[in-house]
Amino acid sequence: ECINDHGGIITLVDSNMIMALWKPDKMRQYTIKSTDCAVECLNLGSQFSKKWDDRQTDFFKPQIGMSSGPLVMGNFGSEERLYFIAAGDALNVAAALAKANREYDSHLLIPELFKPELGQRYPLRFVDHIKLPGYMQPVKAYELLNSTSSDFKSEPELMDLFDKGMAQYTNMK
Repeated sequence: ECINDHGGIITLVDSNMIMALWKPDKMRQYTIKSTDCAVECLNLGSQFSKKWDDRQTDFFKPQIGMSSGPLVMGNFGSEERLYFIAAGDALNVAAALAKANREYDSHLLIPELFKPELGQRYPLRFVDHIKLPGYMQPVKAYELLNSTSSDFKSEPELMDLFDKGMAQYTNMK
């Protein structure tokens, strides 16, 4: 319901994963719509956890990776078995960022490509240059901070200190 309300289309549901796509538009509103949806999904997940776990912890921890780019989409298969499939680098990047959330103890990672549209709407923090399997160049990844992520949003001094520490860390590499 959340995905549909934000203009997305669910293309795959597989055990612990949902893949949704947004149609590109000239104003690049799909970046904002998909991100608003992701934040709403995280907040719903947090509410779900607290409702069903009496310890008030987040036992349900969605890990979302996002990206944007050209895709090949369509029905693949035969008359007996037909699938709607999307494939492309953007999906590979999104899947790798979703997986990287485990390593960085985050919930929602986005590529630098999203920063211009989202930087004024949501607080972002640089996470790392993440090396993705099969890619020569690492992706500069940012964590989108929301109500489920941390106190960074409400603590500008903490955010500044984190940014200074990350700058020193990246200069050492």
